[in-house]
Amino acid sequence: MKKTLVVLLLSVPACHVHAQSSVTLYGIVDEGLTYVSNVNGHSNYVLDSGIIQGNRFGLRTVEDLGGGLSTVADIEFGFNLGTGVQASAFRQSYVGLISQKWGQVSMGRQYDPMAEFIVNDSSIPYIGIYTSTELDIDRLAGEAIPNTIKYISPEWVGVKIGAIYGFSNAAGAFGGTANAPRWVGAAVSFDNHQNFGIATGFTNVNGSGGSLAQALTGANAQKVFDVGAHYTFEAITVMGTYTRASLDGVPKLGTIRATEYKALVLYQYRPDTAFGVGYNHSVWTQGRWGTFVANVDYLLSKRTDVYAMTAYQKSYSANIHPSIVDVNGAIGVPGAQNEAGASSNGRQLVTQIGIRTKF
Repeated sequence: MKKTLVVLLLSVPACHVHAQSSVTLYGIVDEGLTYVSNVNGHSNYVLDSGIIQGNRFGLRTVEDLGGGLSTVADIEFGFNLGTGVQASAFRQSYVGLISQKWGQVSMGRQYDPMAEFIVNDSSIPYIGIYTSTELDIDRLAGEAIPNTIKYISPEWVGVKIGAIYGFSNAAGAFGGTANAPRWVGAAVSFDNHQNFGIATGFTNVNGSGGSLAQALTGANAQKVFDVGAHYTFEAITVMGTYTRASLDGVPKLGTIRATEYKALVLYQYRPDTAFGVGYNHSVWTQGRWGTFVANVDYLLSKRTDVYAMTAYQKSYSANIHPSIVDVNGAIGVPGAQNEAGASSNGRQLVTQIGIRTKF
């Protein structure tokens, strides 16, 4: 089930604003109670925020310039509902131009097209961040890139393309350097808007500190290739992703390589009730593990739903202890040294019951 964000459109009359211009106020608020079966030998209960979708609040403005051309600007920040702490950086913040004929060009802090085109073929939008790849090494969990120019084409016979370039903004280091990385990415998708869609793309980072994965491992480069597809027949949608990623220049380890296979089946039982079951298989330099995922989602209204999700992770390597989520709420990393949320054995179960509302 493709869930769309329900927003409230507000008219903003002013002498400098075109009659067809608009400002959109939107947001997502998501909170739930999480049970973790084993954290260093003990079970744990956590009030965890933004698991199905990250909490956010944003403003989007569009001004019609005439002739099929518009300006667009979006400012969106994230926050932790449980603590009230705002994220250290905006989720996204950009300004640009949209042409009905030629597409959109924008500048600022933005998501890479690869993630935007492929994420809906993964379990993340339907079951939540606990099902995302460790370290977000495949970049499907959603990390915005700073200092970017981005292009998204209009759709041509179901085909859409996108490209992004992120500047290092460092003198003498156009190709990227420590804590001033350069980004290059592109993606292409096809959707017949009936029952089938497929997308693929890549993102490369040169220079350290550019992503969550780099920040947590100390890597000085990251390369990601993703492909995803979905097929719908009647009330059932089958989807899957294949991703390959590498982190280079990791202190004491050299290169970390990760291959991920993910599959998910969604069943729209009724207009207000959906079920999902899936499996993720992870093959990393450190070892192998699998994660079984499931959820049920019930709509109380068009804006509000309640859900129950679960993820069960099993290690297939003796040196790997599962870690779906660490004690600080970040994505866990099985096999990582001193992993804060690791199980004391080869299994870990995480279950959350939560509520989400959108505006």
